[in-house]
Amino acid sequence: MRVYVRHGVVVTSGFTAEPTTAHAEHEHEQMEPVELLAKADRHLEAGELQEAESLYEEAARRLGHRHAVTLDNLALVYRLRGDVHRAKQRLEETIDILLATKARGTPYHARALTNLGAVYLELGDHRGALRCYREARQILRRSAPGSVLLARTLDGMGAVFREERDFAHALKFHRQALKIFETLRPGTPDVARALFNVGMTYSAWGNLVGSLEYFERARDILEAFAPRSPDLAGVLSHIGAVHLMLREPQLALPSYERAIDILRAVAPRSPSMATALTGLALIHRDRGDDALAIPHLLRAVGIADSLREQAASPEDRAEVFARHESPYQALIGCLYARGDAGDAEEAFDLAEASRARALVELLAEVEHFSKEGARLRGETAEQRELLERQHELQDKLAANYKGLIRARQAEDAKRLQELGARDHELKAALRAVRARIRAAFPGYAEVRYPRPLTIQQVRKRLDPQALLLAFDATGDEAFVWAVRPKDFGMFRISAGGDRLAELVKEAVGRYRAEQPSDARVRAAHDELSRLLLEPVPSRFWDGVEFVIVIPDAHLHYLPLEVLSAPHAKDPLVERYAVAYAPSATALDGLGRRSATTASRGEFVGFGHALPSARGEVEAIARAFVARGAISLGPYLDRDATELRAKSESAGVRFVHFATHGEFNDERPELSGLHLAAPLPEEKATDARADDFLQVYEMFDLRLSAEAVICSSCETGLGNVNPGEGMVGMSQALFFAGARCVVVTLWPVRDEPTRELMERFYGYLVEGHSLAESLRAAKRDVRRWFPDPYHWAAFVAVGAAWDPASAAPAAKLESRDDLRRFLGRIRDWRLDDAGWAEAQRSLERFGAGLDEVREALSTLAALSASRLPSAFGPHAARAGKRVDSTQPPPELVLEELNKLVHGLK
Repeated sequence: MRVYVRHGVVVTSGFTAEPTTAHAEHEHEQMEPVELLAKADRHLEAGELQEAESLYEEAARRLGHRHAVTLDNLALVYRLRGDVHRAKQRLEETIDILLATKARGTPYHARALTNLGAVYLELGDHRGALRCYREARQILRRSAPGSVLLARTLDGMGAVFREERDFAHALKFHRQALKIFETLRPGTPDVARALFNVGMTYSAWGNLVGSLEYFERARDILEAFAPRSPDLAGVLSHIGAVHLMLREPQLALPSYERAIDILRAVAPRSPSMATALTGLALIHRDRGDDALAIPHLLRAVGIADSLREQAASPEDRAEVFARHESPYQALIGCLYARGDAGDAEEAFDLAEASRARALVELLAEVEHFSKEGARLRGETAEQRELLERQHELQDKLAANYKGLIRARQAEDAKRLQELGARDHELKAALRAVRARIRAAFPGYAEVRYPRPLTIQQVRKRLDPQALLLAFDATGDEAFVWAVRPKDFGMFRISAGGDRLAELVKEAVGRYRAEQPSDARVRAAHDELSRLLLEPVPSRFWDGVEFVIVIPDAHLHYLPLEVLSAPHAKDPLVERYAVAYAPSATALDGLGRRSATTASRGEFVGFGHALPSARGEVEAIARAFVARGAISLGPYLDRDATELRAKSESAGVRFVHFATHGEFNDERPELSGLHLAAPLPEEKATDARADDFLQVYEMFDLRLSAEAVICSSCETGLGNVNPGEGMVGMSQALFFAGARCVVVTLWPVRDEPTRELMERFYGYLVEGHSLAESLRAAKRDVRRWFPDPYHWAAFVAVGAAWDPASAAPAAKLESRDDLRRFLGRIRDWRLDDAGWAEAQRSLERFGAGLDEVREALSTLAALSASRLPSAFGPHAARAGKRVDSTQPPPELVLEELNKLVHGLK
């Protein structure tokens, strides 16, 4: 086996899974690949990626495709071109080969770990990157101290600390690396990379002038050594970015142009090219030349889309987009500023193409596998084993995270490090298993992923009485699109994403802390009303009955029902049913799910641990039974177990949870619902059963529900990821088969929650849609609990306004039915909107009862006299009136009773 030098480290050629048996007479043939590798290395260091890749592939052909050297170097080429996921796959193969041979613990093993650490860093997995770097450093301290490879490892560790914003540690490691490089390889790209990393740290720390000095030193080295390399292009792009931040666009321009010129030849579809194009476009936009900026941004978006398509799974594609969203944001702003015919439509299409793509693709996979009656059951032993392994790893991750929390609370640094390493190992294993699942199930290759809807398609699908409001609130500029079937507009919001985030925090922060509104909260509501709704002209609100909201960024945490439209003083909840959607495309997919014909029942409820849970669930179940519907359970207290929730929720139209919820903002997939401990017989059949139904487990539910309703704390929360929106419980329930979810945005109190839920289901069984029912219930509760803290937490996400989402319409067939209905009306504010609601309800549900005509006539007379309501049924308990000028409740009841008894 031939010994040679690679990057200052003595290694051997020919690390293979099988020991070589070549004889001396074949020595020359065995040396040729080594020479090929050495030549390829020179091309790689000069940035000549195409030539390097060609030579590495030739070496791989001769040495065999399980040859670690070639796999490692091909991975580096892929990473420089921007194909990070392919690079990661090759590096993992490299390490597997090395571990199967005597190469474990050698410098080459360390080099593969260092390269894998760089890939993890690009993927945003800082913990994984640091683990790889530390393992590599441990090997090199023993086998190659003071080597170039150790310096590269130290440089990588510095980059991790920089991303974690620990700038002091970052500079420490970068300077250690720089010292070694300047000693062993002066004037080479290694020195330039270390200088570049020092500059990056200064830039992130806010010292732009200091960073520029290091960037320029790195540039000068690379111009001399590798004038056509991707590394030089990256340095030039960052020089351009610093000049832009220093408001020196004239100095930024030549750097960006030179970077693009280099990348056009060596990496035309790379992330670096997208970054450089975006920077160049920002210069043109700063000069007011949007016409020149837009073509560059279109190219950058095209590159970002192609990088996304290369990723293997919806989750991987979401990660790619999160790293490359800036050209989308810049292009939307440019299109608005240019304002040519069709620009607003193109901007909407662009925003829609960047929303909830992973969810849309996951829903497509669910639909594909559901066509044959089940999702990923596993027909072969290998498939079943992989699915079981996935569940096992998910449970181990959850258990390990609990240990991390305990170690963090105990300030046990050693235990934290051990569990952190274990956490990363489990995540890596889970990711590998999911990749194997995709390979083991041929159906994944057959999935047809939908294209994002265009504005024309959205308008065609929109109900005539609906207004769609789609927000873009991520960047320095924010916009809202207003969409009606026959009207469309794009409007600028006079605040950027950061300011909107601050206002949303002020608007709901006290609610999240379980505190009622104060003056600052109300002021934030007023300001958000002005910013978000005032730009939409009044014509868009004409004839609207419900509003579909597609939020963005921090707006996911804000229920728009608390805001007031410019043409009205009351909050939106008084006039419109409001529902939310991850994107128009996701909404279309959810709406196209067949309206459920309940195979097992209309309703199933689970109540546990909340003081009002039993009464709430029992009352709702009675409402369904009273209408002749099948209600399963209810499952209360010790019977509301996780296994029962998993089994009994299948084939039921409305699934209700009245339990404690727990939101994990660090790991949303570990959020969930607290249920009863498993019964002894359940534990005997499923050892994994516990008392906590977590988000990652919800993905495996077999739902066919019109809606899943979670009257628990913060069930609507999750992480807001770039391009994906809120990732949490709602997404898991959509994947499991729900058309709509009703969830909460902050902790909710028992009494108003129970009242709201009972009224919500009361309207639902009368035939209202989910969104209409929720809006009417909120209006009712608002009468005696006016603070939005009590009623606004609940939001409907998904296909909530479709008439198919309503329970079967009940008809008023007797005086008793009508009396009960009119009894509800006494709690409404009998303004024009309230009386119109009552009349519409009578018209809708009164078919077959002749006396309804007289009821409508009397209601019209009452409406004309504007008879107001007094107390809600719980106002006496609250100890105060809603309006002291209103007559006592007995007067209202007397009038309504006269109405009922007067029917002939």
